[in-house]
Amino acid sequence: MKFFGIILFFLASQFTEAQTLTCANLLKPSYLENPSVKLNKNSLEFHAVDHQNRFGDVNEPFFFKSYIDEGSVYIDSILRYEEKRSTNLSGHILFRDMLAHFNTDKVKKISGQWFSYSDNFTVFKQAVSKGFSPIEAAFMTWTGQQALIHGFNYVSVTIRLDESEGQSYTSIEAEFSKNKEDQSGNLKIAFE
Repeated sequence: MKFFGIILFFLASQFTEAQTLTCANLLKPSYLENPSVKLNKNSLEFHAVDHQNRFGDVNEPFFFKSYIDEGSVYIDSILRYEEKRSTNLSGHILFRDMLAHFNTDKVKKISGQWFSYSDNFTVFKQAVSKGFSPIEAAFMTWTGQQALIHGFNYVSVTIRLDESEGQSYTSIEAEFSKNKEDQSGNLKIAFE
């Protein structure tokens, strides 16, 4: 408890008399007040696009996009690409805010499809090559870690392989759920 008090004292000393230190101020996502970030929320979608920071040859903005369909949330995001990273969007904060937006109790599954340019894809492949099962590897990814934090303890994995390329991975689909009945550690391998 003493350590926690020292941290609060340090944080409080960083504010002027005109500023107020509250938990709400500390936890408030900064992207909400950033004019470079465009936020689109409705009952089916939660999207944040960083128009200040861009990546790739075509100069695309970093983004976090998600939508919900029949209790399943589908996520597509690029917040880091090669050495560049969005300075306005934080994945774990957006993940938390997305679940709150869709009402965490209504979200039954979190689904993602990972391709060779994504960190999830790279981490998954590295874990499998080191001897971890595809189920264990899915939970080692960033999305898998976020899913675990929010109580999604089960996963089903589909690995898509290209036979013409010596069975190299073309994509990985992971579906995380809270209920064992929804997912029981299923593994599917599909050839394209």
